[in-house]
Amino acid sequence: MPPEHLTTVEIRQDEVLTGEAVALDIQPLSFFQRALGCLIDVIAAVVLLIALAVVANWLLGGAFLDAAAAPILGITTVVVVLVLVPALVETLTGGSSLGRWAVGGRIVRVDGGAAGFRHAFIRAFIGVLEIWLTAGAVAAIV
Repeated sequence: MPPEHLTTVEIRQDEVLTGEAVALDIQPLSFFQRALGCLIDVIAAVVLLIALAVVANWLLGGAFLDAAAAPILGITTVVVVLVLVPALVETLTGGSSLGRWAVGGRIVRVDGGAAGFRHAFIRAFIGVLEIWLTAGAVAAIV
């Protein structure tokens, strides 16, 4: 029998217990669901990157921009596609993205609430290092 000031919390197997002892009725995605969602997000990002590269090539080839602007345009395009767009999409959709929406998942905080822009921006920024620069190897191991 536990002491009087302690109470037991009964949770079902399909619930997640948070640090504040709140049982949330959410299910984590399996590895394969997360991998499929990530693959869909990567394909969407590559398509967007190619589309913006075509626009940049048109701007540079059509004498709208000087050739010296090419590196600036390239870096800006990569940062927008790999950091800003994922952070904004995740913030505006309440923790989802195209891939996560397709597999029925979303990002939540420890207390079960929707992640804010700060969380989404840090996730997207770290994602460049973790997913794009290592081809997803670090994410698959962890």
